[in-house]
Amino acid sequence: MTDIRTENEIKLYSDGGIFAFSEDPADAMRMIGTVLSKTGFRCGEREDIRYIDDYYTDVGDTFDSKHVSLRYRDSGMMGAVILKLPGVTNGMGLSRRQVKTEVLNIPGMDRIKALQDHADRYLGHYDIDPIPKVRVDVSRIRCPVRSEAMGYTMDFDRVIFRDPATGKRSVPVYELEFESMDRPIGDDRQMMRLVSTLVDDYLFSEEKVSKYVRGRAWVRSLAHRV
Repeated sequence: MTDIRTENEIKLYSDGGIFAFSEDPADAMRMIGTVLSKTGFRCGEREDIRYIDDYYTDVGDTFDSKHVSLRYRDSGMMGAVILKLPGVTNGMGLSRRQVKTEVLNIPGMDRIKALQDHADRYLGHYDIDPIPKVRVDVSRIRCPVRSEAMGYTMDFDRVIFRDPATGKRSVPVYELEFESMDRPIGDDRQMMRLVSTLVDDYLFSEEKVSKYVRGRAWVRSLAHRV
């Protein structure tokens, strides 16, 4: 099944602080829920924690110049090939076009071929680098939240970057993402207040930077470390 839609999202990053967790995210989610309530958001029921293994690679010369993101996502019995096309600023946050195809994670799955087929279909033919540029381990908690203006999907991610060449792993970083599908976020005053609270009081930083870009920067930094 292929899903084509526009993502409208706000991303905030942190080293975790009081929201850091290792295995059980319950305390972190209770504290995030308190911040949401204080800024006027209503929270729905959260999903169970999901473990995701993302393989990111390059798409010819278009990747760096146009910020095309291509990944294979392994999340258990099912996988997905995900293409994210260049975004535009529209009010708050960032809008990006996403093309996602779900696949069955059968033994021997050729992830690079799946990525190549996806790129060929939606970008024209571009050669895929057969070696992932970065792998990203994600522990994700998801729940719906709603302001007076609109509804969002909130993802709280514990992220560890891995260098495919050496196997080295980064320290965890944490990402809070608020996403509205197919509707620009615009000027949601409650969302502005929530972002300000997370930045000013809890040391998150708002960034229009993907996990891929952050992961590649971390991999490149390894070459400069003693």
